[in-house]
Amino acid sequence: MTAALSARHGVMRIETCAGSWLIDARRRQFCRVERGTPVTFLPPRAWRAFHSLLVGDAGVVRLVLDERGLSAVSGWLHADDCVRCAQAARKLA
Repeated sequence: MTAALSARHGVMRIETCAGSWLIDARRRQFCRVERGTPVTFLPPRAWRAFHSLLVGDAGVVRLVLDERGLSAVSGWLHADDCVRCAQAARKLA
Protein backbone atom coordinates (compact mmCIF):
# COMPACT_ATOMS: atom_id res chain seq x y z
CA MET A 1 0.00 0.00 0.00
CA THR A 2 1.12 3.56 -0.57
CA ALA A 3 1.32 6.21 2.14
CA ALA A 4 -2.13 7.39 1.06
CA LEU A 5 -3.56 3.90 1.64
CA SER A 6 -3.15 1.99 4.89
CA ALA A 7 -5.05 -0.63 6.86
CA ARG A 8 -5.31 -1.38 10.56
CA HIS A 9 -7.76 -3.45 12.62
CA GLY A 10 -9.88 -4.23 9.55
CA VAL A 11 -10.32 -0.59 8.56
CA MET A 12 -8.63 0.93 5.51
CA ARG A 13 -7.61 4.58 5.74
CA ILE A 14 -7.46 6.52 2.48
CA GLU A 15 -5.76 9.91 2.67
CA THR A 16 -7.26 12.33 0.17
CA CYS A 17 -6.48 15.98 -0.43
CA ALA A 18 -9.63 16.91 1.51
CA GLY A 19 -9.13 14.60 4.52
CA SER A 20 -9.27 10.91 5.40
CA TRP A 21 -11.77 8.27 4.39
CA LEU A 22 -12.14 5.27 6.67
CA ILE A 23 -13.39 2.15 4.89
CA ASP A 24 -14.78 -0.96 6.58
CA ALA A 25 -15.00 -3.23 3.53
CA ARG A 26 -16.42 -6.18 5.48
CA ARG A 27 -19.41 -4.10 6.62
CA ARG A 28 -19.45 -1.98 3.42
CA GLN A 29 -19.39 1.22 5.44
CA PHE A 30 -17.27 4.38 5.28
CA CYS A 31 -16.89 7.71 6.97
CA ARG A 32 -14.99 10.88 6.10
CA VAL A 33 -12.94 12.49 8.87
CA GLU A 34 -10.14 15.00 9.37
CA ARG A 35 -6.63 13.60 8.98
CA GLY A 36 -5.36 11.96 12.15
CA THR A 37 -8.79 11.18 13.63
CA PRO A 38 -8.55 7.90 15.60
CA VAL A 39 -11.02 5.22 14.55
CA THR A 40 -11.87 4.50 18.19
CA PHE A 41 -13.57 7.88 18.65
CA LEU A 42 -16.14 7.53 15.87
CA PRO A 43 -19.78 7.08 16.87
CA PRO A 44 -21.78 4.43 14.96
CA ARG A 45 -23.88 7.15 13.29
CA ALA A 46 -20.73 8.53 11.57
CA TRP A 47 -20.58 5.50 9.26
CA ARG A 48 -22.49 5.37 5.95
CA ALA A 49 -23.15 2.48 3.57
CA PHE A 50 -21.40 2.23 0.19
CA HIS A 51 -21.67 -0.12 -2.76
CA SER A 52 -18.16 -0.19 -4.24
CA LEU A 53 -14.72 1.41 -3.99
CA LEU A 54 -12.64 2.31 -7.03
CA VAL A 55 -9.02 3.50 -6.95
CA GLY A 56 -7.75 4.62 -10.36
CA ASP A 57 -4.20 4.64 -11.68
CA ALA A 58 -4.21 8.46 -11.86
CA GLY A 59 -4.92 8.73 -8.12
CA VAL A 60 -8.67 9.24 -8.29
CA VAL A 61 -10.63 7.55 -5.49
CA ARG A 62 -14.36 7.01 -5.93
CA LEU A 63 -16.91 5.53 -3.53
CA VAL A 64 -20.11 4.49 -5.29
CA LEU A 65 -22.91 4.81 -2.76
CA ASP A 66 -25.77 3.02 -4.48
CA GLU A 67 -26.14 -0.12 -6.56
CA ARG A 68 -27.13 1.78 -9.72
CA GLY A 69 -24.06 4.02 -9.52
CA LEU A 70 -26.08 7.24 -9.45
CA SER A 71 -24.60 8.59 -6.21
CA ALA A 72 -20.88 8.75 -5.45
CA VAL A 73 -18.14 10.71 -3.69
CA SER A 74 -14.68 11.12 -5.15
CA GLY A 75 -11.32 12.60 -4.29
CA TRP A 76 -7.59 12.52 -5.07
CA LEU A 77 -5.05 10.38 -3.22
CA HIS A 78 -2.89 12.68 -1.10
CA ALA A 79 0.91 12.61 -0.89
CA ASP A 80 3.35 14.46 1.39
CA ASP A 81 4.51 16.63 -1.51
CA CYS A 82 1.05 16.80 -3.07
CA VAL A 83 0.95 18.87 -6.25
CA ARG A 84 -2.86 19.24 -6.07
CA CYS A 85 -2.80 20.63 -2.51
CA ALA A 86 0.06 23.00 -3.41
CA GLN A 87 -1.98 24.30 -6.37
CA ALA A 88 -5.04 24.80 -4.16
CA ALA A 89 -2.97 26.69 -1.57
CA ARG A 90 -1.58 29.00 -4.27
CA LYS A 91 -5.11 29.79 -5.47
CA LEU A 92 -6.15 30.79 -1.94
CA ALA A 93 -3.15 33.11 -1.43
